[in-house]
Amino acid sequence: MMGETETSKNRSFAYQLVCFYTIFGYESLATIINQNIHYRCNNDKGKGTRLL
Repeated sequence: MMGETETSKNRSFAYQLVCFYTIFGYESLATIINQNIHYRCNNDKGKGTRLL
């Protein structure tokens, strides 16, 4: 019984995330992620390390 309630909680949380991304737009989200990745890559280049 406990496992079932946990699963339903996780499902509703996932649905909330989907709704959140749908409202704010997937493209803008991807842009933010890309900018963050580029920022981290540029910082890592300066330190001589690589971002996997």
